[in-house]
Amino acid sequence: MWFALVPAQIAHLQWTRPATAAAALLTLVSSLFLHAGVLHLAGNMLYLLVFGPAVEGRLGHARFLGFYLAAGIIACLTMVTMAPQSLIPVIGASGAIAGVLGGYFVLHP
Repeated sequence: MWFALVPAQIAHLQWTRPATAAAALLTLVSSLFLHAGVLHLAGNMLYLLVFGPAVEGRLGHARFLGFYLAAGIIACLTMVTMAPQSLIPVIGASGAIAGVLGGYFVLHP
């Protein structure tokens, strides 16, 4: 699957050229925008719609974008750490959305 994160590729650096390495590292971000289906996408967008505006209101647009991407990348790296041998593609924004929920609970106790 193109643009999906494959933990084994990241964990074991299974590439030979710098361009290939850059493409593999790009999947840490691109995988956040792929979803398994309409329900997967709708579920993530529902949570983003409910909790995102409150967090964005406190952080501002640019900082929220950075926070969202950082949460998603950290979730991807956690998956690589937990399952470094996995050849199953990891897709979806669930990790980034979980970060937004965490941000909401910290900013709005």
